[in-house]
Amino acid sequence: MLSKKKFIAHISLTSDLKSSIIEILQSSPITYEGFTLNPQHGLVLHIPFEAPVQIKHTFYTKKIKEMYLFLEHDAKTIALLFYESEKGQSIVVLNYDPEKFMTKNHLQ
Repeated sequence: MLSKKKFIAHISLTSDLKSSIIEILQSSPITYEGFTLNPQHGLVLHIPFEAPVQIKHTFYTKKIKEMYLFLEHDAKTIALLFYESEKGQSIVVLNYDPEKFMTKNHLQ
């Protein structure tokens, strides 16, 4: 269960942050095989892209219009993706160190 304490902040999607997000999406994505998505700790970033982005990786066949990025300490990074051309979504597990992402983007 998530803690009832929460902090919500709005940060701009700078070109550096967008580049970091694209980098994390390219890091060996695989389909999430779980049944629920219930983070216990860490950060959840909601990222709506101004214009849908096409990730340069064979895993992604459609442009992503928005996503939620789940960054938990000592856990795999997970992204919930919403696509431009359909109502469906997908959940992917990414092979990227969440600590590295948070440090690089001053999110700690």
